Amino acid sequence: MQDAVVLKLAPSCNSILFSTLLGGSKDDAAYILALGKNNNIYVAGGTGSNDFKGISKTGVLNSSYLGGECDGFIVELDNNGTSVIKGTYIGTDKADQVYGIETDKFGFVYVMGTSEGDMKVINASYSSIGSKQFIAKIEADLSACVYSTV
Repeated sequence: MQDAVVLKLAPSCNSILFSTLLGGSKDDAAYILALGKNNNIYVAGGTGSNDFKGISKTGVLNSSYLGGECDGFIVELDNNGTSVIKGTYIGTDKADQVYGIETDKFGFVYVMGTSEGDMKVINASYSSIGSKQFIAKIEADLSACVYSTV
């Protein structure tokens, strides 16, 4: 089994400022990260773990594994990499992964990825039902989806 790895390097790339592992008892992979408005680090990827250690128990989009071979995940780390602020699963009851993440000046988190399931379309005027790619805008505290589409 593998865990996701997050490294912070010195600007000259000659030393590691911190490294940390994220995950649970199954395969976990981090594909992308972004700095938030507060300089915290948002990390996203895919996990097969229903016990992913970075997932918050309450107050997030999905605190429980959604099913399938893997779920997407988003985890907010402090800028020193010493603690997880919050984390959430994102996806369906099929295989889901998050491959892109970005934040805006207001703190919203934007993700894109793939899903073999039927991702929910929320507050979106455009969708291509049955599509296997998704885009979502999520509250900065990972508590709710502002909109999502496929």
